[in-house]
Amino acid sequence: MRIFNSKKSTEVVSNWPFWMIFVVAIGFMVIIIIRIGNISVAEASRIPHSLEDEVLLASRFYNLGECFAYVDESGRVHSKTIDQKKFTKETLDSCYAPSNAIYAFQLVLEPPFVEIGPPVFPASQIQTYNWIPGKFENTRIEDNVMVVFNDNNYNGKLTIKIQNVQ
Repeated sequence: MRIFNSKKSTEVVSNWPFWMIFVVAIGFMVIIIIRIGNISVAEASRIPHSLEDEVLLASRFYNLGECFAYVDESGRVHSKTIDQKKFTKETLDSCYAPSNAIYAFQLVLEPPFVEIGPPVFPASQIQTYNWIPGKFENTRIEDNVMVVFNDNNYNGKLTIKIQNVQ
């Protein structure tokens, strides 16, 4: 065998275990890096359950003109401004359609606390058709809003209680 008589061939054969271990180690490192990268991407793209409730579902009550948001004469919708005249059960039923709903809502609109004199607008409470009285709410969102009452703007507090009805 002439291969083993050459110094170059013996050098390759003597380094052969090193290169095998090196290739296996690199393979393991690549697998570990890919797994860590996938876990990080999955965690970063996961949407928390409460975010869906608070941002997507609850904010539509005071940000959409079809719901309770104030719409001026020019047709502009004022975000986080509630029209007291529109804060009714009929508006809520038209805004929150009864289709395969997994959440039930109860909305309470309150004026700010005033030490002297009557409140600037009456407090009111409405709820969706699937609200279960006596059942504890899963989430409660309290938000400061502007309330248009008798063509005047007042500060108010909107409390949105959310029940999971599934």
